[in-house]
This record gives sequence, C-alpha cells and structure tokens, in this order.
Amino acid sequence: MHVSQKISTFVATTRDADVPEAALRQAKTGITDWLFVALVGQAQSNVPLQGLCKQILGTAAHPKCALIGRADKASENHAALINGYVGHLLDYDETCPRVRSHLFTSTFPAHLAIAESHGMSGRELLSSFVIGHEVAMRVGEAMTPGWIRAGWHGTSLFGIFGAAAGCARLMGLDEGQIRMALGLAASMASGLAVNFGSLTKPLHAGMAAERGLFAAQLAKNGFTANPNALESSLGFYHAYHWGEAVEEEPFDFLGRPWGLETPGMSAIKLYPCCHGLTTNIECGIRIHNRDALRLEDIASIEIHSQPKTLCAMLSKDYADGKHLQWGYNGPPRRMKTKFPETGTQAKFSKEYAFARALKDGQVRMHQMTDEAVQDSDIRPWMEKIQVFHNGELEEHCNQYLEEMGPHGERMVVHLKNGAVIEEEEIFILGMARRPLSLEDVRHKYQDCGNMAGLSQENIDKIISLVTELDQLDDLTPLLQHVSG
Repeated sequence: MHVSQKISTFVATTRDADVPEAALRQAKTGITDWLFVALVGQAQSNVPLQGLCKQILGTAAHPKCALIGRADKASENHAALINGYVGHLLDYDETCPRVRSHLFTSTFPAHLAIAESHGMSGRELLSSFVIGHEVAMRVGEAMTPGWIRAGWHGTSLFGIFGAAAGCARLMGLDEGQIRMALGLAASMASGLAVNFGSLTKPLHAGMAAERGLFAAQLAKNGFTANPNALESSLGFYHAYHWGEAVEEEPFDFLGRPWGLETPGMSAIKLYPCCHGLTTNIECGIRIHNRDALRLEDIASIEIHSQPKTLCAMLSKDYADGKHLQWGYNGPPRRMKTKFPETGTQAKFSKEYAFARALKDGQVRMHQMTDEAVQDSDIRPWMEKIQVFHNGELEEHCNQYLEEMGPHGERMVVHLKNGAVIEEEEIFILGMARRPLSLEDVRHKYQDCGNMAGLSQENIDKIISLVTELDQLDDLTPLLQHVSG
C-alpha cells in the first residue's frame, strides 16, 4: 500500500471507541495547556494580532466560530488561522518531541472550528483531534531530523496534514476524498526556520491549521490532487527531503501505539520560549539559587550546546561566518554572538535566557517583552557569554530517542577569583525522561490565566470543562469561557 492509502484508510476506518483513554487524557492536558497559552497570547498580543484580525475579520464571510480571548467571531477558516496564530504567538505551547514540532496549535484550531460550526460533541472533536495528531506525527517521523538541517519548520510542515485529516473525518469525507485532502495539503505545506524570532513563526501555525481545513473543504467539494502526493517520485517527501529516501515504517504503526498514548509525546513547556532554552534557564536558576553570583564576580561564561538546540537560535552560525555543521567532532567551536533586540527574538537567544536566569533566578512572561530585552541592566550579563558547538555533547545526545528530550548542554562560569562553576543537563525538563509535576503544570495555567485577566472561577471552569471534554454533548459551555 502507498503511504497516502495507509493514512486514508486509517482516518476513514478508525472509530471513536478505538482511541485509547491514555491518548484522550494526554490530549486533554495538551488542549488545556494550549487554551491557556492562547488566552494569554491574546491578552499580550497588542498590535500584531489586532492588525491580523482587522485584515481577516474585515473580509470574513459567515462569522460563526469563536476566537480565543475575543468577543467577535470569524468564519471557520479565519478562526483556524487566528486561533492557530495566537496559540503559538508566545512560543509557550507544547512540543511533540518525536518530530520537534508544535502539533496542537497547528491542528486543534482547525478541528475546533469545524466541530463548533457543525454542532459536534466534545468526544467527536477529541477523537478526531487525536487521529489528526497521529497523522501529523507520523508524517513528520518519516523525515526527522533531515528537515531540521534543511531549514524547514516542522510545526507547519506536518501540522497541515493533521489538520486536514482531522477535519476530513469531522466532515465525513470518504477514503478517496481523504486522499485528495492529503494531496491538496501536500501542495500547501510550508514554513521556513529562517523566520524564527519573528511574528511569522506563529503565523506558520495558523496557516497550517487554516490550509489543512481548506484542503478538506476543497476535497469535499470535488477538488482533485495526486492520490499519492506524499510519496510519489516528485511528491512532498521528495521535495522537502531533498530527494532522499524517507522511512515508511512509521505508517505501519498508525495508532499502534498512538503518539498521544505514549508518555511525554506532548511536552508541556515550563518557560515561555523555545524548548531549546529550557536547559539554559534551568541551569541558570540552579546557579543563581545556590551561588548568588554578582556581575562583578564573573570573568566569562561558556554555554556548550549542540545542533538540536543551536539550529533554532539567533546564534546559529560560527564566529568565522560558516554555517552550523551537524556531526561536527572537533574541539568546541565558537558560535557568532547575536543579541536579541525584541522579546520575540529573545525566545531564541541562549545569551539572553541564561543571563536572565542567572541574574533574576527566573524567566517568566514579563521577561520576554521588548522592554525587558532593552533593559540596560541585562546587556552586561549577556556580554560575558560565549556559545560553543560541542561535538562531544552532540554525539552523546544522538544516542537517545527524540522523545526523551536529549538536548544536552553544559554551562561553565569562570569567576574572577579563579573558581569555575559548571552545570550540565542532558535531558530537557518537561519531556519523557524528566516530566513536569502536576504542580508545575497547574502553576503555569494559573499564571497564564492571571496574565489573561481571567477570574479564578473561570480558570477552574476551563480546566474542568476540558477534563470532561469527551462528556460534552455541545461545545458551547467551553467556548463561552475561552472566548471574549
């Protein structure tokens, strides 16, 4: 069977009852996380989101779908676009470690829009979302990590297929129509890593959700595409994997086991920035709490890292101007220093993240703003830091599965008195090897809710409604609490 046929058969024949409870539970946790991140993203978005909404809502037809954190409504497609954008705006939403991508924000908004407009139940929405997530994950798994080295953005590149598959299922498309939807999505997939650190990165997620929904709509209305658009000789994989062969084995395991049935496959973020900064921040907080260093105590700081995190950073080229080399096995190689100028860029800056953690002992949302980045007090801390590509760490991390979060890093702080402080961590906090505690997750939701201006009653009600999502005959109660 062709890959496209396997996916279509899986989507068309899987029943709600086939989706395991473990997958539903992890989906609910991720959906709760996404909703709170989207709510605070809406509250903090200010000018960029207002401009996007003005453009879209001004041309919207049949506005009937809820927008997270807003009182106005939009069409199905525009709701998917806006909600997908705002859910990824802060880069605080979950990550699927196996494919290094944010699959909730690029798929769930599309499913939510269709389920709302068609008056569907929470169980129908939840099951279709889990199925769509599975498709997106397997499409990405077949070509990970090659796409990272090529400069693509997996969130939008794979999320569009999950959005298309889940929407096709919610819309009742047959197997042949599902293949057409996948074929259409293959021509709409996009997303470049060069736009990390700008407002285009979250737009990738919104576009994936909207285009996936659009692909399903077109397929329902008779649009055609190559039924083997993913795997054909000039298809999706050929184009986005530079003509190299991909692994077809993942498609033999659709739903066996489910991605969301696997612990840690939806990795909740503890900090409002790229997951590649998690270890920098954690180690900086440790040193701050233990050693209480002053700026005048520090001679220099080294951050030793490897391509799994460096590829997404502002400082991703070598000091000599050459591009990042995967598989490098020489002595530590210094990266070109590039300090962030905006809060959006700070989410991809090792220098800023570690400096903030070391100086303040925390990294919260208010420290990822333009004002915080331009604070004159933080620049001298960043100027102490040099980032290095460490081949030894890279080789060590490559021994582990992606879902374990093996993004090893070493922080070395040289003091003026000759002492040296080192902190090293191999596995990201929040992924399968080191999962977050329930207290961590609840604190995040509480913090997001407070920043979004929600009452305690509303925060608690949203958590309760998502927990019981598969019991809701109507999505209205949830949508009333998460919209304006």
